[in-house]
Amino acid sequence: RNSRGAGRGSRGAEDADGGEGVGAVPSGSSNAASSPGSACEPAAPCGSENLSPCGEDCQPVDEEEAMGVQPWTFEERREYFVERGLAELPGEEELVELLDEVCDGAPVPAPWVLRRGVNDGCVLFVNLENEKQTPHHPLEPTLREIANAWRVCVRLPKSMRDACITVLSKKWDADTASEMVMWNVHDMGDTHYYYHSYTMETTWSL
Repeated sequence: RNSRGAGRGSRGAEDADGGEGVGAVPSGSSNAASSPGSACEPAAPCGSENLSPCGEDCQPVDEEEAMGVQPWTFEERREYFVERGLAELPGEEELVELLDEVCDGAPVPAPWVLRRGVNDGCVLFVNLENEKQTPHHPLEPTLREIANAWRVCVRLPKSMRDACITVLSKKWDADTASEMVMWNVHDMGDTHYYYHSYTMETTWSL
């Protein structure tokens, strides 16, 4: 669930900020498929070591401190959940703890990484393939789905909660399976990348 949820979350974060999907083939690329579902394989995802701001809301990222970046703290995550409308406080403390466990247990999905702005140390998420920056977690759509499911379950009598969770779990597993079969691997000899059969999205990892 986390791996494909992360994939959907990555694309959702891009869409929310008006950017391209994860590893999307640059427009005008001669290697891009002419239409979704084409037998052609798209070009490999771009990659850049020189991250730069992508808009007026972005700020420089300290690349020298990238390997030792300060983790996203519980207090920061809690503030994020409330500000983004994922949870309400007071009243949904248990939901905050659940979302915190999800973020703490699931790594930021590739090609996204957590960085901190040089100016104020605020958390930023950077896409290493297209240099995009955003303050929104790539998994936010998945976190929102989990929050909505939690609210449905807690309103049910305790005797019905397990059945509700089972139904949701089976649905998520089915969604994950149907999405995974759409991804193919392209072998480049010493490395490889993945591409989506329908959308022609590309990424170095799933």
